[in-house]
Amino acid sequence: MKKAGCCLIQYGVESGAGEVLEKAGKGITKEQVVRAFKITRETGINTNAFLMVGNPGDNEKTFKETQNLLKIINADSISVASTIIFPGTALYDYCKNKGFIDDSYWLTQKPAPICTIENNFEQIQLWANTLMYPYLPFLKKMLYRLSVFKKRYFPN
Repeated sequence: MKKAGCCLIQYGVESGAGEVLEKAGKGITKEQVVRAFKITRETGINTNAFLMVGNPGDNEKTFKETQNLLKIINADSISVASTIIFPGTALYDYCKNKGFIDDSYWLTQKPAPICTIENNFEQIQLWANTLMYPYLPFLKKMLYRLSVFKKRYFPN
């Protein structure tokens, strides 16, 4: 892939907690994640870890496990999103069985809901922001590069 020009692989890591990965039906282990990032790094391809916060089973312990996994895999960048409920998924069925949502929700104009069945929105946002904080210098650098690109190629 490197020889073909691949410069970035984005992995759906979701969580650093085995029990959360299992509940989410990811079908992967933390060990597989570590190995994938190690191999990718050795080839010289950049990595991005997609993470979800607010999954069923997320708590302070699992959040710490995610932070620890990020230190191990040393991703070049991360993307963090609140867990969103979509019909036809195991998460939707779980939330429906718990009485958190029902099929009539999709007859409204409301956006797809964030999974706040076990954690409130403020906690989920705090976890997301905490995960992103170490990557802020990288994001600032990228925003600067984008602004230079825009000025150079798209002047007013």
